[in-house]
Amino acid sequence: MSRVDIAAGTVRARLSPVLACVLVLAVTQAAGSDCLGLDCAEWQHLWGDAHQPTGYASVNGWLVHAISGTVHVQEQGSGAALSTFSTSGIARTPAIADLGIAGFPQVYVFVAARDGRLYKLDLAPPLPLVLPVAKTGSKLQVRDIKRDSCSSDTLLAEPVVQRVAESNPQFTLGKDIVMVATAHGCGDTTQNQVMAFDAADVTGEPLWVFNNGSYEVASFRSCQLDLSRNRLVCGAEHPAASFQYSLFSINTTNGSLAWAAVADTGVHARVALGAADGPGAANLYVGDQSGHVRSFDAADGAPRGDNATVGETNHVRSIDDDLASADGVYAGLILATGSDGVLHALFDSGSDVVPVWDSFQSVVSGPAILSTLGMVYAGANDGKFYQFDLSTGGAGASAVIGLDGPSFVYPSDRSMELTIYLGDDGGYQLVGSFDDPDYGTQSRQYRLPCRWLVPSCVPDVLIFQNGFEQVP
Repeated sequence: MSRVDIAAGTVRARLSPVLACVLVLAVTQAAGSDCLGLDCAEWQHLWGDAHQPTGYASVNGWLVHAISGTVHVQEQGSGAALSTFSTSGIARTPAIADLGIAGFPQVYVFVAARDGRLYKLDLAPPLPLVLPVAKTGSKLQVRDIKRDSCSSDTLLAEPVVQRVAESNPQFTLGKDIVMVATAHGCGDTTQNQVMAFDAADVTGEPLWVFNNGSYEVASFRSCQLDLSRNRLVCGAEHPAASFQYSLFSINTTNGSLAWAAVADTGVHARVALGAADGPGAANLYVGDQSGHVRSFDAADGAPRGDNATVGETNHVRSIDDDLASADGVYAGLILATGSDGVLHALFDSGSDVVPVWDSFQSVVSGPAILSTLGMVYAGANDGKFYQFDLSTGGAGASAVIGLDGPSFVYPSDRSMELTIYLGDDGGYQLVGSFDDPDYGTQSRQYRLPCRWLVPSCVPDVLIFQNGFEQVP
């Protein structure tokens, strides 16, 4: 048997209870939705702005995301516009955090902007048309991260919030913090830093700073919180003709370096953590600019596996979209989109990562996994997103993102973001948005037919999803 056969057999053995249920259980359509047509979106938008969209975040019945330099707040169900905030270009997805005490929510949006500033926005209802910058006392919550010597310093990585209420006792700062990673724009470009600020007042001095000249670090591109270990794992660019690491695990209590890895190539995509109930529970996964998917021990950075098959056999030049890992009976599966336009699924045995299945060509988004349904969703360059079976990679259904279903010719000219969230009514919602120079930025929302904790709702590839068309 090949490595692929062995891996697939391992995964299918783990998934057999779910696959058996798929064969015998019926699908219950979502309440209030009786549409089985080819084009049944909950809502759709044409933003008319050809700039890369960010993923959506959901809170209190609202969706928050960014297009170009504008943060949008919308109703989850209708998509109605509620509030906006405009600044310069926004780095990846804004962070939402409830900083109130139990029973008294105080929700804020933290935005890392391309002008090198961190903005804290107030989401207190009722929302005004223009989302206000929060205040602490009389201080507007805006923090300029740029160095005095370089007005072109910027921010490329998303802000990350760690709340005391979600942390373990080893997190000893006693404050909710927001962490920001820099991208120096001139002069010294290899002394980049990560700074932690008091989330209650971001205008104060940093609580800690990672890298005061001890390490060579290029511009940071993405950061992921490893909450159980009190670590922030950040990926950075790799300058040509240099030797430096591009993956850094940073202690969130004091900003010290826990470990660094991945030399001689950049890490632009956000890493994924192993599921707590899987064989790779202690691992994290990295997709790099050489097209490799690598596995490391999240505690000490010891290498666990390096899947060169993705990078070499399939001629993947880079992995730019964020990785995702599945949980539940699918724990151990890692998904990565390569520059070859293929969605690659790998399995972590605990000590190595091996290929399981590859999707069709022309995938242009990172994967959005819904383990409870045994499905993963990814966008393609034909203006649609597709539903794949997690165990086999089989494409079971597709839905149109573009208002007119445009077909893209040049994959490098577009980008797509997908977000899945659990709606207030217990139904799963999938929001997709794409950007193309010829069509601008468009987004649509579809209701998936399954509801949370409905045991009879297990979709298989033969069932028409609401708003989806069947793939022959």
